[in-house]
Amino acid sequence: MKRGTAVKIFLCIRSRDYPVYSLSHDSHERLLKQEGIKDDKVYDRDFVRVQLWPKGCWFDPMVKFNGWNFAVDEENTLPAWFDKEYWLDRCLANTENHILPFIKIGTFPGDMSISKDETIDSLKEITGGLYVNASAVFTVRNLKQVGGKVVVSMNAKLISSMKGF
Repeated sequence: MKRGTAVKIFLCIRSRDYPVYSLSHDSHERLLKQEGIKDDKVYDRDFVRVQLWPKGCWFDPMVKFNGWNFAVDEENTLPAWFDKEYWLDRCLANTENHILPFIKIGTFPGDMSISKDETIDSLKEITGGLYVNASAVFTVRNLKQVGGKVVVSMNAKLISSMKGF
């Protein structure tokens, strides 16, 4: 799966009609632990890991109109209860109602992983970690705070006014 922008991670759980996500991280494993769910079945499991990200940049004012990418992990072992269109709709609703309001004020709610050159002047805060991968150049002149780790790969570059960078 080729991505250049950050993804939002969701868990679709059989016993719920809404996806589970976090505003402070983007880790399926952490969500499973938070929910007390064991990852011990390949078939007929009670959850499905999914990811959602925009076709453009999260911080484009037209983000919700530009379209979305939606990926389902472990496509070949999906349980019978999982309806991709149903869960895509639920993830989009949560994104519009709970994630995009943070984006609007310059905050990315979770972990941001960048793997291609990108400039986001309106980004002020990342609540999770920041990972600049491969040989990406990530320019964020107004970034003031990162809530988690900042990891910049050897060939990557972070251009920021944040202290220490």
